[in-house]
Parts: sequence; structure tokens; C-alpha cells
Amino acid sequence: MFGRFIFPVVFCLLFPTTLSINCYSGTDKQCLLRKNMTDCGTNETCQCVSYRFTCSQSDANCTTDEQSTRAKKWAYKIVSKSVCETMKKSTNDFSDVKCCLRNGCNQPAYGRCSRSQSRRRALRKMTDLLDF
Repeated sequence: MFGRFIFPVVFCLLFPTTLSINCYSGTDKQCLLRKNMTDCGTNETCQCVSYRFTCSQSDANCTTDEQSTRAKKWAYKIVSKSVCETMKKSTNDFSDVKCCLRNGCNQPAYGRCSRSQSRRRALRKMTDLLDF
């Protein structure tokens, strides 16, 4: 009797965590770890991705100096599997595209996003509390 009760409870606790993924989102040192992301389109699996891109005019992710020198920057996102495959094939727009399925697997190579990450985390928790 006890065994029949335990299996559904364990299944219900583990099932939601298998469908969500924690990925870094942002550019270079201005990124954040986004938790429990699940919405990547109808019947699509979410994946973490990291890639390099070239700054262009009016690119909101780049400063004016970076735009004028066409600097290369790293970006971190959460995308669907099909989008990630398309990014790998698009060699003109993206380079060094790496897709992965583990939590936090697209972490920046230097290990940290920004010094203000703890402040951002606190602000995100505050907005989550106030969002009803």
C-alpha cells in the first residue's frame, strides 16, 4: 500500500523539473541565470545556447563604440532545439554556437556574468513576490 502511494508522489515532484531548464541570458558580462524556463514554443524542447555575434549599427546589445568597430561579443540565450540548429547553420550571423541541455551549461567561459548579479537576483525575487 505504501509503495503505491510513494511512486505517484515522487513522479509528481520530479516531472515538472524535467521539463524546465536554467540557462544564462544576456551578453558578455551582462547576463543572468534564468530559472525554470519552459516556454520555447509548441512541442519544442528548450535548450541553452552560447554564441558570438558581430555588433552592427543600432544593435541594442552593443555600445556605439562597439557598433562602429564591429566588435565581436558573446551572447547567452534560451531557445528551442530547432532555433539552435538554425543558428548553427547560419555562419554569417553567428559563430562558435554551442547548444546544450544541462542547467547552466551555457555559463560564460570566465565563470561570472557581472558584479551586480546578486543585486539583480534580489530585484528579480522582489518582482516575483510583487507579481500577482
